[in-house]
Amino acid sequence: MADDLMAKLQEVTGKLDALTQSMMQIQGVLKEVLTVDKMNNQVTVQSANYVCKAVGEMLGVSRYMLVSANVQNGVAVTRPEEVRRFNELMGLIWPQSATGFPKVRLGDRGDGGYVLLQDFDNIETVYSLGICDNVSFDVDLVRHAPNVQAIWQYDDSVDKPPVDNPKFRFTRKRINGIADLGRLAPNSLLKIDIEGSEWDFFMSCSDEDLNHFRQISCEFHDFNFFRDEGWTARAKAVLEKLHRTHQSIHLHGNNIVPPVWTGDRFSPSVLEVTMARRTDYAFVPNQESIPGPIDCPCSIMLPEVKVELSGTGLKPGPNVLPFSPSQSERFKIDL
Repeated sequence: MADDLMAKLQEVTGKLDALTQSMMQIQGVLKEVLTVDKMNNQVTVQSANYVCKAVGEMLGVSRYMLVSANVQNGVAVTRPEEVRRFNELMGLIWPQSATGFPKVRLGDRGDGGYVLLQDFDNIETVYSLGICDNVSFDVDLVRHAPNVQAIWQYDDSVDKPPVDNPKFRFTRKRINGIADLGRLAPNSLLKIDIEGSEWDFFMSCSDEDLNHFRQISCEFHDFNFFRDEGWTARAKAVLEKLHRTHQSIHLHGNNIVPPVWTGDRFSPSVLEVTMARRTDYAFVPNQESIPGPIDCPCSIMLPEVKVELSGTGLKPGPNVLPFSPSQSERFKIDL
């Protein structure tokens, strides 16, 4: 009976996931076509917003139910040594504050936005690895960092950036390692979102290579494999290498990918991490919650997951955050 219920829950989750993608496409179309006559189409707009919000909430609930069911049925049992390994990884990217430098979020208020230290005066070169159809971060960075001379963009899935800018230097190319970037500019900035290939990229970097980057903002994937000793050993090697040269100053979970159960709480499977070069800043511990005040959910149709260490005496159990008022406000088409 339990297996039948699990199968049904998985089926419902898959259907809701597909429906969510469809509803997001519908929202995009409605936003384009309904601007012609706002008044007469107001009911349509309100209905679309309501349905999208309802579908998103149902998908969020079904995903967490599925993970919880796996836990209850022994599919997602987490042993103490696995929790310890997970916490070791988190410790290497746990954020501190850079004294005297506030943080700023650049790019879209959703997937495609990244948090950096507001310290761009000495940066002339930016490497933007993985742009797909969203360069809102790169556009914002040009505005905030007037001394930037070139943003070198790389992506093998698109022919060109969705918008033009005289400072963009695009190459259709898959980045596998640091050598693919050629001669590195000193004191540059690195943004990397290459869908899991970031582990290979950083494995190829030496400490000397990494010290070219004043700040690094990266989306790290696949933390749902933390029970695998081989994956964890490799991830630890990468994060230890980065930890030698850079200190994490910001951490946020991507809520688009289903979370993973880490012993006594949910944790994101994908983490957005920003790091600052140790030689340039002084760091102090902070008590900022994760997500923090300037964070935005990657998907407004799914709840955020609070990032915490597991098995540390913190209150256990589901730590899925409810939709915030600001998130609900963005859960609509603005005409």
